[in-house]
Amino acid sequence: PPSQPDCGIEGETVIGNNIQLTCKSSEGSPDPQYSWKSYDTLNQERPLVPPVTDQTVFLKNISTDTSGYYICTASNEVGTASCNITVAVRLPSMNVALYAGIAGGVVAALIIIGVIVYCCCCREDDKTEVKDTERPNRAAYQEPPEQLKELSRDREEEEDDYRHQDQRSSGHESPEPSQ
Repeated sequence: PPSQPDCGIEGETVIGNNIQLTCKSSEGSPDPQYSWKSYDTLNQERPLVPPVTDQTVFLKNISTDTSGYYICTASNEVGTASCNITVAVRLPSMNVALYAGIAGGVVAALIIIGVIVYCCCCREDDKTEVKDTERPNRAAYQEPPEQLKELSRDREEEEDDYRHQDQRSSGHESPEPSQ
């Protein structure tokens, strides 16, 4: 009888891809003949189009309808042996999510770097402004302008007049501390 065949899938089982199902017995005399059967995910038999009588089944532009079980049978005059392949076709969206995550990470990193660079540049500008204002021009504070001196003298005279009037009206020459 033929030896237990080795079954395999070549290609990615992603919607829209092409895959090959392979089946090969390493021993068997006379050489075995191969046949394939296909079952859907509900275990209902379905025809393979076109019918396959070779070691390889080509499935083109696969979809979720391609998912199911494929049985390869190797047979000769002495006996039969078979192997089972499970095909689970998946959506390509997993790849899209991966690329979207990478792109989002790159954008976030660029924003963070931009904020850091902006802060560093602004800080340099702020430091130069602070240095200009840290030590004010002392000459400007040494002598008040003449107009302020006159206002200050006028105010002192008014306060003196007010104090003298207050002392005369109370009858005391010097203010006493209140108790």
